[in-house]
Amino acid sequence: MAERPEARAQLVRLIGLEIDPGPALAAAVDARFDLLLDGITAELTASDDVFDRESARAFLASRLAFLGDLLTPAQRSRLSDSLEKRIEAW
Repeated sequence: MAERPEARAQLVRLIGLEIDPGPALAAAVDARFDLLLDGITAELTASDDVFDRESARAFLASRLAFLGDLLTPAQRSRLSDSLEKRIEAW
């Protein structure tokens, strides 16, 4: 994974940790996935740029791109699918 301190710090915060777990980040994301899902949902709902489903999807795409390779492909897919279900429920 590429070193991207700002993105790592945000991901660590989103999964409710105070200290970066280093190489164990992927395992920590798996273990705390619901916190990640809830954190990005909270960001989505608080954003002034999100006002309908399409803007929510654009926000989601931006966040996934920002987090990039800090998430495994399976985590990105799971997160995208889970957030899409929440967006559809709005």
